[in-house]
Amino acid sequence: MGQVDLSKISRAKRFELMKQMGLIKGNRHNRRIEKFSDNFNEIFNFFLSSYRKGLLMFGGEGVTVIEDLDGISGKMTFRKYEDGQYKTQEIVSRHVNITKSVILAKKSWGLHVKIWSEGIAECDFTLQEILDTFLDVGIKVPDNLLKGLENEIMKKKIANIDKYFNDKQCTT
Repeated sequence: MGQVDLSKISRAKRFELMKQMGLIKGNRHNRRIEKFSDNFNEIFNFFLSSYRKGLLMFGGEGVTVIEDLDGISGKMTFRKYEDGQYKTQEIVSRHVNITKSVILAKKSWGLHVKIWSEGIAECDFTLQEILDTFLDVGIKVPDNLLKGLENEIMKKKIANIDKYFNDKQCTT
């Protein structure tokens, strides 16, 4: 078979030809999530390290991951989990322990954010004390997770202020 000049073929035919040649796999969405950004890698490594160091181990409920030696990697499984593709189906991965660790740490982070934000809003402890816990074991909290925690703290502080003023109005 000779060379084909792709510039003289319509876009649709060029796409089909590339798909047949194996250069394109799946739909656009699946191809997009196969690329891991630096931000995603940072979050993935944060959750994995936090779980392995024993900081984020409780997620409220267990995670069941089915092992498939020919399945996708733990990182790709977590990416699909983040994308919501495992809401209605079982989680299958080649790296069962890594996948479980990262998903449990993510769930644990969500629970801890709620508890920490309430504690900080009530002045039981500070954000720096929480960050020091991670820094002591050599883990840096990713900026977007930290921003989410700070936003949650602000919401709790505002709720506490509103509650305080509403209680004062009722007693006077």
